[in-house]
Amino acid sequence: GSSCLERALAVVLLLAAGGCSRSPPGLPASLFTPRYVLQGTRTTAVTSVCVETSALDGSDVALARIDALLDSSGLPTAPPESCTWRIRFGQTVPDLPAGAQAIAAEDQGFAFRTDLEVAPVTTDIQAGSTRAALYALSTALALSSPVGPGRRSLVALTVADAPAFKLRGVIEGFYGPPYSDADRVTLLQVMSELRQTTYVYGPQNDVYAHEDWFDPYPDDLAQPLAHAAAVAAAEGIDFVW
Repeated sequence: GSSCLERALAVVLLLAAGGCSRSPPGLPASLFTPRYVLQGTRTTAVTSVCVETSALDGSDVALARIDALLDSSGLPTAPPESCTWRIRFGQTVPDLPAGAQAIAAEDQGFAFRTDLEVAPVTTDIQAGSTRAALYALSTALALSSPVGPGRRSLVALTVADAPAFKLRGVIEGFYGPPYSDADRVTLLQVMSELRQTTYVYGPQNDVYAHEDWFDPYPDDLAQPLAHAAAVAAAEGIDFVW
């Protein structure tokens, strides 16, 4: 079980490596380096954040993922009238260069601009899907720097990025005992951190996924799969049986 998990995690890390490189000079280290970055010289510190989500699908899963990302930033949330960093989804980034616009138009592509000349400081996010919008939010947060408890430093930025592959993920399709519930959950959480999209369940030794596919799972076998599917949904990953 654990050795299979280690191999799967190694494969996931390898697949993600195509988007990993050094961050642009002057920006904090980030797992993913955007394909387009136009960096200004001004910086400013913010002490709170508010997010306008009306342009998203509004699902509980999407809103929960936004809350989790904001919590990880260490910034307290505040009402729009008093926050110092406003993040707006569903915007069109004005005057976006053609190369960046082309990247943002790709599948799961996005662009955003952080404007320090307005009050509050505003990051407008342009994305064609909720998944892409969440990638943009995580990138914007990753490219800000903590400068003390409840404070982050922002740089004037225009960013565009998109993944090289539409489907990115793991197939649990090996022989031998399937993953334990804990192993599968761990793998799904790592996949989410690495922006994987798809988990395919089909262990060779699970007869209910093969020759007995038309029979319902017994309760003791169904529960771990239901749990994994729920975790996948919460992490923004498509769980395929």
